[in-house]
Amino acid sequence: MSGLHQPEEELIDYEDDHDVTIPTGATGAAAAPADGEKEKKTYTNVHTTGFRDFLLKPELLRAISDLGFEHPSEVQQECIPQAVLGMDVLCQAKSGHGKTAVFVLATLQQLEPVDGEVSVIVLCHTRELAYQIRNEYIRFSRDPPRHEEELIDYEDDHDVTLAAGTTGAAAAPADGEKEKKTDFLLKPELLRAISDLGFEHPSEVQQECIPQAVLGMDVLCQAKSGHGKTAVFVLATLQQLEPVDGEVSVIVLCHTRELAYQIRNEYLRFSRFMPDVRTAVVYGGTPVQKDVDLLKDKTKCPHIIVATPGRLNALARDKHLDPKKVKHFVLDECDKMLEQLG
Repeated sequence: MSGLHQPEEELIDYEDDHDVTIPTGATGAAAAPADGEKEKKTYTNVHTTGFRDFLLKPELLRAISDLGFEHPSEVQQECIPQAVLGMDVLCQAKSGHGKTAVFVLATLQQLEPVDGEVSVIVLCHTRELAYQIRNEYIRFSRDPPRHEEELIDYEDDHDVTLAAGTTGAAAAPADGEKEKKTDFLLKPELLRAISDLGFEHPSEVQQECIPQAVLGMDVLCQAKSGHGKTAVFVLATLQQLEPVDGEVSVIVLCHTRELAYQIRNEYLRFSRFMPDVRTAVVYGGTPVQKDVDLLKDKTKCPHIIVATPGRLNALARDKHLDPKKVKHFVLDECDKMLEQLG
């Protein structure tokens, strides 16, 4: 069932490619790449070290375990040990590789809370990103969630293309006052999930794109970090989804497995009151037979698949996945996907 949290293989963050600087009280220098040839690491040997090897507080290890995370990403493995020792760290990595978790875990590890004292300040450029980072602190410090002012997503500046079964073009935003979420005429289950998650008003990009997307129009969605692009296609596809056992109705294509899990988690959040909806992640580097068996079993076959290109191509090529049944196709970070094709 989609309302249940499923374990991830990565501890991921929700920003795109940018630098994160962690200045500390101790004097230190950012770890620069070693001179000489850069070692090419595989997924297996990058993740031989677990989070326990970072000597984190038991409370943090418990939160990491409860959230289903097992292994640090490469950037986390390189930066967390330095950061928890109080060194200044300049952390740079591509989308979905866990930069936020580096400074969240490092600062929580070193934090000794004193009433009336602010010990940690994180500076970012938008309030949406501020809420996003705050939510990561809440997740790893296991505080109860608070209400947000915006319905936000967890990706940085990129394009999202949502292609529906019907042909259409993105319409211009309507003039006038900002609509509330109820004006989108979403299913009661979706409105309940949105309300329970504490979201009140749509962001500008959501207000422009969701009404078009839920009507089955093709939408090209572009906005800066934290403005809710993921929520656009998640809500739009869930709104139009009529789950049929044994049929995949929605395919979301993205370029990394970390981003695939991130998107899958958004589907789980918003479909929490849609118990018949099943969502799955498929990606390369794992036995394809596992995905084949899942698709063959009508009682377990997902209605929504979030996939990376290679594995999706293999499943379609070998006729394990019937594209004729797919009603909605989403290309996330389409600019990066097109770069890979070139």
